[in-house]
Amino acid sequence: MAFTKLLIVTVLAVGAHAKFVWQNDNEWPAFQQIRMPKMPEMKPFKFEPITFKPIVFEPIPPIDTEKLKTYQPKEGEQFFGSSVTSFSSSKTVNGKTVSEGGGSVIVNDNGKADEQHVVFHEGDKGFAEE
Repeated sequence: MAFTKLLIVTVLAVGAHAKFVWQNDNEWPAFQQIRMPKMPEMKPFKFEPITFKPIVFEPIPPIDTEKLKTYQPKEGEQFFGSSVTSFSSSKTVNGKTVSEGGGSVIVNDNGKADEQHVVFHEGDKGFAEE
């Protein structure tokens, strides 16, 4: 309890005699001797607009899946290609929404091609491969 009273008295004494930093600092003799140089007048910079030539890319042709299925690597060449496609749709028939979807995967690993398809119709009990 005595320490608390001492702390409160100390805070009050220091607070009563303290001056805030932002009060007139020019009263200090050291600051009165410092003369700041005058800055030259600055005019805003003017920039000309920069124009860029647009980058034009050649269109990338779509993968021909028939070529992917039949491609055979040449001697000394290693080849791996794959194609994945999918679809989904829904429609309303007699007030009921009917959905379906499916996908296809083609993989060619050094000339050994594998193709798998799967289709789903709403109401099916499971996936059916075609």
